[in-house]
Amino acid sequence: MRKLFLLFAVVLFASNAFSAEFRKENYTGTDAGYLVMSLRHTRDVDFLSFVLNFRKLDRSDSGYFHYLNPSTPLGLVRSPDFSPDNDVGTVIVRALPPGDYAFYRFSLVTGIGVRFSLPFTIRAGETTYLGEFRMMSWRPKEDFLTSVGRHLAQAKQMQNGNIPDPTIDREERIPIELLERASIVAEDHIGGRGHAVADNGGIEDNGMAGYYFVVSDNMDRDLAIARQKKEPPRGEVTVSIPDPALLNAPIFRSEPDPKITSDKGMGSYLDGRYALGLRNPAARTTRAMTGFSAALSATDLFPYLQTSARNYRGSLYLEAKRFDEAIADFDQAIAIDRFAYVAYSNRGLARRLTGQLDSAIADQTEAILIAPDYAIAYIRRATTYFISNKFDLALADANEAVRLDPKSAFFYVDRGMVYRALGRFDLAIADYSKAIEIKLYQEIIPDHYNARGYLYLATDQYKSAVDDFDRAVYGRKGTVENYAGRCLAYIGVGDASRALSDCDRVLDKKSPQPEVLQIRALAYLKLKQYARALADSEAVLRVEPSNPRAIYARGIAKVKMGDVAAGNVDIEQATMMSADIPAAMAKFGISP
Repeated sequence: MRKLFLLFAVVLFASNAFSAEFRKENYTGTDAGYLVMSLRHTRDVDFLSFVLNFRKLDRSDSGYFHYLNPSTPLGLVRSPDFSPDNDVGTVIVRALPPGDYAFYRFSLVTGIGVRFSLPFTIRAGETTYLGEFRMMSWRPKEDFLTSVGRHLAQAKQMQNGNIPDPTIDREERIPIELLERASIVAEDHIGGRGHAVADNGGIEDNGMAGYYFVVSDNMDRDLAIARQKKEPPRGEVTVSIPDPALLNAPIFRSEPDPKITSDKGMGSYLDGRYALGLRNPAARTTRAMTGFSAALSATDLFPYLQTSARNYRGSLYLEAKRFDEAIADFDQAIAIDRFAYVAYSNRGLARRLTGQLDSAIADQTEAILIAPDYAIAYIRRATTYFISNKFDLALADANEAVRLDPKSAFFYVDRGMVYRALGRFDLAIADYSKAIEIKLYQEIIPDHYNARGYLYLATDQYKSAVDDFDRAVYGRKGTVENYAGRCLAYIGVGDASRALSDCDRVLDKKSPQPEVLQIRALAYLKLKQYARALADSEAVLRVEPSNPRAIYARGIAKVKMGDVAAGNVDIEQATMMSADIPAAMAKFGISP
């Protein structure tokens, strides 16, 4: 049933894709140039179809070739142009406007795809020959499925208690449902769902990218076939066959790779991937690190799995704050595949966390150049700009991240932070509200309520602030920031007694907390307990002697206690330091 559904989906997709390949979208201008290339695959590489995307380098135009496997039932749609040995292939001719182009993505069916840049130039009235691209697999279908079947059989025995494994807690033994899904994924690796990206801190999963192209010159054959097409190429022919060594992308090779990924390497990689889902953090980290390290020690692991394993292990190093080791893994991933945009983005994150802001921005920019639709790189660069106080640049990147992925709560939160820094509190409130509405991660929603509560405070919406801090307190069992915010909000709504209770709840008697003491001083002023307000203000000033709000509160307390001259000196000094203090205090009903 699954394959029938997949077949139906591909037929629907093909109805649009083939219209482009059969030149309905061919350029018809008098200055048209022509691209000729052939796509070929061995019959033992089992897939339904793949897509090669291309675009102008200035990104003003784009297109794609959709290749259907003639040896599948969809072969009824189109017969191969040539069938050498055990292979089948098609010659493609496309009329295009003159300009500089690049192929940039390969994907099976409608998958996310593998990124790269294969440039070519189209000249008016001439033909560019790009070469023959022979699709092959790093792992034969039968070997791959046999390996997964063996893992599945072992998992079933473990599930039945026949294979005790003392290294795994009973509750964390491999769920049979998980490995059954893994066998489906493995089958789809062969059958065609293709490349996927795991939303795990921006880590790319190239586990399905088990294919590569051998690039060669078959110009005489290809041009002879091309000239028999309905719209044959014209003019002088320029040979522009790429050199895989210069491209430095694992998807292109100059000859077949004789290595076959072993069960050891694949099994270790899959175990590392499984371990990332364990509930026990310590077990998760240890087992995932072991799995990915063992997979990387297997020298036959195909390149895209090497980049994936290094991305995952590097991210585990990041979690452990082992930044040098993390950066080393991301460096290696980029060395294997210079278009590994997720590795660039992850390295940029590591560099930001170590204070290398310029290098971090450069890495995120490189990730964006390779994958302009990779939203995580935009939001990470936005965060780096934010830290660098480049708020306008941060906002532009955050806007693009939200546009690319409008369902990510984190992107709204990060953009809300930028809006807050720019003083656009209404837009910041709207973004935090959207993040709360999405409810992506229940455990951090209290943080969103807390942030929105402070924005309500900044816009004098004290009742709404109280409501948000209530939710934050109940969701997090109350942090200093939650209670301090609610204390100030209670003062705003005129409930100084509750405000005092919240401040008292979080004050640590052993170490002064100036922020909370400062708020409690306001509560004491509202309650007309001026001596205590004075004491709290003095306590703040012992830690922060130039705090204008504490000086102003001390001045009011002195005036109310009868020391008008000294109080007025404090009030005047505080006002000179910050002219908005009298108006800010008046909002809480506090004045001399």
